[in-house]
Amino acid sequence: MSIQFIPLGGFGEVGRNSLAVDVNGDVFIFDLGIHLERLVEIQEGDDNQKHLFRKLSRAKALPDIRPLRKRMNDVKAIFCSHAHLDHVGGVSFLAKKFSAPIYATPFTIELIRSLYEKGDFPTPLHPVEQNTIIPLTDDVSVEFIHVAHSIPQSTVILLHTPEGNILYANDWKNDQHHPFDEPTNYARLEELAGKVRFLILDSLYAKKNGHSPSELLARKEVLALQHDFSEKKLVVATTFASHIHRLRSLCDLADSLGREVVFLGRSFHKYLGVASHFEDVDLSARGRVLMYPRQIQSFFKKLVDPEKYFLIVTGHQGEPKAILHRVLFQFDVLSQDDLVLFSCNTIPVPLNIENRKKIESFLDQKNIPFLKDVHVSGHAWADDHKQLISLLKPDFFIPAHGDDEMMFFAKENALASGLSEDQVVFFFTGKKYVF
Repeated sequence: MSIQFIPLGGFGEVGRNSLAVDVNGDVFIFDLGIHLERLVEIQEGDDNQKHLFRKLSRAKALPDIRPLRKRMNDVKAIFCSHAHLDHVGGVSFLAKKFSAPIYATPFTIELIRSLYEKGDFPTPLHPVEQNTIIPLTDDVSVEFIHVAHSIPQSTVILLHTPEGNILYANDWKNDQHHPFDEPTNYARLEELAGKVRFLILDSLYAKKNGHSPSELLARKEVLALQHDFSEKKLVVATTFASHIHRLRSLCDLADSLGREVVFLGRSFHKYLGVASHFEDVDLSARGRVLMYPRQIQSFFKKLVDPEKYFLIVTGHQGEPKAILHRVLFQFDVLSQDDLVLFSCNTIPVPLNIENRKKIESFLDQKNIPFLKDVHVSGHAWADDHKQLISLLKPDFFIPAHGDDEMMFFAKENALASGLSEDQVVFFFTGKKYVF
């Protein structure tokens, strides 16, 4: 009797989160994410998408499933924790390699379906309500525990096995005051104290001291900008297209200013289309969406009364092919009478940091006013780590979703929470770990 972990991505790196677990011969996969930075590099270098799968594989942007190539039939299920691309972006490329069903919350399932553009999805998709337990085999079941993250219907996943419970908390945030979502189900986690053998926890902001603030704070900061924006001509805001809750706050700000919301970019078309299937997060009546370059260029050519509009655009990380970059460098429509709002942070990887720096330098040179970091993270900080680890007291702690430095700080948080050196295990993609 044994349990084996096979990291497929996301350990020692930020992105392409994926982990296979072998429980006495049955294999279960947590997430099949994509590495967004490497995806952007591919898209910048070549518009030809015909051989995208091959390019992504060569660039190590997709989970490395080669360790499972002789065991595809042993994979019994794939679990997706939430609908961010660094957790589900690889599903449309890799799901057909397996015959296993995919389990996720309804919002996540809807996004997975929308990402697959070749007809019917090739494997069964099973929507799972949060805070429910699903039997998988005679002695293994899975539980999706609600987390108030930065996208609807996010979860941490608990795999109940005869070899001990595995809690996949990637991404984790304990938000008890979310303005639009149910609080993180901390009561269920309290019930698991002392009952978790393996805790896999994201490390992205393990270095940052304190507790990650509630989305309620971000909403208050956004709405407090009414005065700053009231005298401006064109207002351009940018945030994560997947951050449906933040988009709602931005729409509320636009309403307070009496401005029409226009969403610009393909990603908004994708995520708002998914959200339209769910009444509690549907924003389809809040503004129109323009997704094609020709539509967007025509909008700016015909723009007569800029003070009537509140634009929400893609490109908050400075991506050269996103709309914000085109607004600044191609359309050249902004001036010192306008305002740009970054309701986001910069994802801490080199390419994003450099791209955002170029955008901000351009705005400074043109004297275009901008506000940045009107945002709270969807990820746990150091004290959140310590709180969760101290509560659960896992037998083993595995840092995930981070580079070497991030995982080192996650380890420090675990040691400060009472775990020993022997209880902290570093995983790396391509290796196998047997317990």
